[in-house]
Amino acid sequence: MGDEDEVFTQFYHAFELPNYFGWNWPALSDCLRDLDWLPANRYILSISNADLALSQNPGLRGIFLQLLNTVSTHWAGPGNYRGGQPVVFDVLLICAGAAVSRLESELQSLNRQG
Repeated sequence: MGDEDEVFTQFYHAFELPNYFGWNWPALSDCLRDLDWLPANRYILSISNADLALSQNPGLRGIFLQLLNTVSTHWAGPGNYRGGQPVVFDVLLICAGAAVSRLESELQSLNRQG
């Protein structure tokens, strides 16, 4: 997922996003906070080489990471139940050991901003 188009393509296929998906950040956020077409009580999003996500446009990494946080927070909020069970949306960011501290710093920076 080196660039924005690759991010949207990966999510489009992995989450079987609907044809009306708008191929932009707000549309991705909207779809991931809906997921009516892919009903479950738990979603686990695993991103391998997360430190390389958007490496061709690092300025968008913050937008991407904040979007993932927003989606996860949305599902953890009140009223998000299916079949009487709360819906969980976990995000697992996987990267090589050498990149862990850099990725942690990026995430902490986002938490301080938000």
